[in-house]
Amino acid sequence: MRVETAAVYAMAVLVYGSAVVGVVFGGPWMIVWFLPALLGSLVAIWCVRHAARWEASAAARAAAEEEEPRH
Repeated sequence: MRVETAAVYAMAVLVYGSAVVGVVFGGPWMIVWFLPALLGSLVAIWCVRHAARWEASAAARAAAEEEEPRH
């Protein structure tokens, strides 16, 4: 899951960097064109981070079930 997290953060850096360059060269209203991508990158980061937590907790539950003998 580390690769996915790194990829999403890299994508977010590219999106935010592009937005900054667009605002610098195109003026302040250029940010409007980047708003969907800016918000989408935040949502993508949230989804990947929570998926990593859910995956870790599912793995921990599976390991606990293996160690616990069934009656």
